[in-house]
Amino acid sequence: MKCQKISELKYSDSKHYTLDGNIVINNRTQKLFVHWRVDGDHFHKPFDKLELTFHEKELKDYLDFLTDKYVNTSKLFYWIEYAEVYNLDDINNPLFPHLKFLKEYFQSKNLFDRFYILTENLYNNYTEFKTIRTTQWLGFHNSDMVYLPSNLRRYSKTFLYLNRKHRIHREKLFYSLKDKGLLEDCLYSYRSFDNEQISDRKKVDIENNKEVVSITGHHMNFSDVNILARTAFCHLVTETVFYDEKYYGDICFITEKVDKPINYGSPFIIVSTAGYLKELKKFGFKTFSQWWDESYDEETDSDRRLQKIIKLVEEISNWSWDKKYKVYEEMIPTLIHNQRVRTAIVDYKIYNPAVSDEVLTMNRWTYYDDLIYFLNKVFLPSLG
Repeated sequence: MKCQKISELKYSDSKHYTLDGNIVINNRTQKLFVHWRVDGDHFHKPFDKLELTFHEKELKDYLDFLTDKYVNTSKLFYWIEYAEVYNLDDINNPLFPHLKFLKEYFQSKNLFDRFYILTENLYNNYTEFKTIRTTQWLGFHNSDMVYLPSNLRRYSKTFLYLNRKHRIHREKLFYSLKDKGLLEDCLYSYRSFDNEQISDRKKVDIENNKEVVSITGHHMNFSDVNILARTAFCHLVTETVFYDEKYYGDICFITEKVDKPINYGSPFIIVSTAGYLKELKKFGFKTFSQWWDESYDEETDSDRRLQKIIKLVEEISNWSWDKKYKVYEEMIPTLIHNQRVRTAIVDYKIYNPAVSDEVLTMNRWTYYDDLIYFLNKVFLPSLG
């Protein structure tokens, strides 16, 4: 669905209902009310260097239309944020002018008790707004790839290590691995989506049918990426968030980045905030503490957590290839289990979306609590 210009919007034509009959304010048609483009340094850059658009008058006109129409109903008003997860309590941050506006607007209409923000922060501990947890990114990739047997996997590297754009933790990890010579054991990209001319910028080049193919794209959501999964033993996943910055607050943000190795039937190490693996297990996924130390997930000091991850990468890199193949064989039941859980999530999202942009799995939000209940009370018991 293409976005209309603000001046061309016809409110009566807007799709603003969720599946449960409540009201979506910031759906795709209206996303230009608040639009901001950030990069990996957005919480360090000067404000005037960031691209931010906030059409306050247009948003107020649209809210007036919605509240006038539904004030005498029992419907709730949902704001869905299309930007990355951030601190919803930071309402005076100039990056988020709409937050203070939304709060004051719904308070003025005596509707604040019916206003919610849908958030993908699984910790969901905000105080300024009532929020509902959702999940979009798990099951994000529209791949029909099933478990790839070990006899079809020919590892050339130990780690698949993809870094699309710059973030502080990715830079620290990248140069630590480079200094230790560990990049030589990685099939990697670094700042592959950046336009800046930096000496270490690198896209992933692979040999496919005797041709060298550059893997590009916004989320690398292409079939060629399947080839990468066959050529590396383990995914080193550098998530969106790692440091506990004021910009983010207390956060756990699970994205499509971990969806890739689960989809491909590969093990993974997660470079993210503390407790990420713990939260991932609530969906029914299994991780890999049987084969290596995952205590990094419990380390709340971010710099120490990063050092634990680097130590783990170095340890696995030093394994013999015989050991890597042997460990992979032992992991097969866990990897297949994770693929089954992922398939259940994809199916659930298709038939139980809270909000959908009518694109299969992509931009399709599901209520987190409902999904967790389904997985743990219905799906996982069915596996026996």
